[in-house]
Amino acid sequence: MAPRLWEVVGGADKGGLLVREGRAWASPEVPVRLTTGSVVEEVQIESQRLHYELREGAGPQRGWVTLKLPGKELLRPKGQRLEPAVNVLQAKFGSEAPYERPAVTPTRRVEIATFALG
Repeated sequence: MAPRLWEVVGGADKGGLLVREGRAWASPEVPVRLTTGSVVEEVQIESQRLHYELREGAGPQRGWVTLKLPGKELLRPKGQRLEPAVNVLQAKFGSEAPYERPAVTPTRRVEIATFALG
């Protein structure tokens, strides 16, 4: 069986993913981050935590990372791509997906004047 590879897709805004020495959230942090775009090999998965070994990219050779945070994917299986939302809707509802373009509301300009009393 071929090893399962994961691609780092999150952490770009932080310089990469935080890596810990152990599975526990309280385990010591590794001083170097796992860079976005790196490819790692799965050693073990426990409770949304991935024990990995680095295959491509930069960062610690091994460690533990979080797979995802609420509303944010940090790693994904290599080769898996996100489908555009339109394709997902069409697959679920057919070619007539129940999508309506939001109405454009005009913006109002508000000016506030301040006065100094004295």
